[in-house]
Amino acid sequence: MWLFTMMTMLLAGFAPGSRGDRYVLRPESRMSIRGSSTVNRFTCESAELGGMGWLTDTGAPQLTLDVPARSFDCGDGRMNRDMYRALKVDAHPTIHFTLRAVQPIDRVVAGRQKMQVTGELTIAGVTRPVELTVDGQRLDDGTLRAAGEAPLKMSDFGIRPPSAMMGLIRAHDDIQVRFDLVAAPESAEKPVNQAPSRAAVEPR
Repeated sequence: MWLFTMMTMLLAGFAPGSRGDRYVLRPESRMSIRGSSTVNRFTCESAELGGMGWLTDTGAPQLTLDVPARSFDCGDGRMNRDMYRALKVDAHPTIHFTLRAVQPIDRVVAGRQKMQVTGELTIAGVTRPVELTVDGQRLDDGTLRAAGEAPLKMSDFGIRPPSAMMGLIRAHDDIQVRFDLVAAPESAEKPVNQAPSRAAVEPR
């Protein structure tokens, strides 16, 4: 059962009146969009994660995650502009995830456990169901970590893959949305501002 609790605590903290200890995200928490184009591979990363997690009276986990679409940094100004245009950030400034179900895949071994997570992801104003495998871990110091990824297609969210040079350079439709969330007990450390976004453009 601690795994379900961990998934709800790996965000900003429990809602008032909910059960359990309050946890806060650490600044190393990240979400990224990874993909490729006809000339290179790219990673657009954000460290500006926010949301809320809590347990219902029945013990079921509830969780939401919000990421400002304009916070993603691809490591190149022109690529950033193309990405923001594709994500329609002016009309839809937030990428949103809502947890629907968590199912353990295996047993807890050395504080680690894999789980199947299903939810709804909203990008560019379009909501689609997603399913991903998450690796959860409880460290000796009480820190909690959850990492996973989901393969997606930009076109499923009504996004036209960005292009440049009169269409000679074009991003491929397939992308990977990855996250790495780290949280610590609020009593163990004070909340801190998130670090600036980091990104890299990787040669093919």
